[in-house]
Amino acid sequence: MEISVRKYTARDLGAMVARPSFKGLSHKDQIEDLYMRFLSRPPVKDELFYLDQKNSINARDVAWYILNSREFLYRI
Repeated sequence: MEISVRKYTARDLGAMVARPSFKGLSHKDQIEDLYMRFLSRPPVKDELFYLDQKNSINARDVAWYILNSREFLYRI
């Protein structure tokens, strides 16, 4: 069985968060969208509360935060 690994680059993440359908979402909805894309689950209350309180964190930074999380790195 061959496993395909997708490597994300800064350009990929920039394109993802720049799409018009994403820009129209609220900060909370953007966070939920990124969690569903990368972890296939919605953020738990604590994660959403922490990231939603940090309105200065843009969507691209949230995406990098998720990509560098232990859950994403070690999920099989």
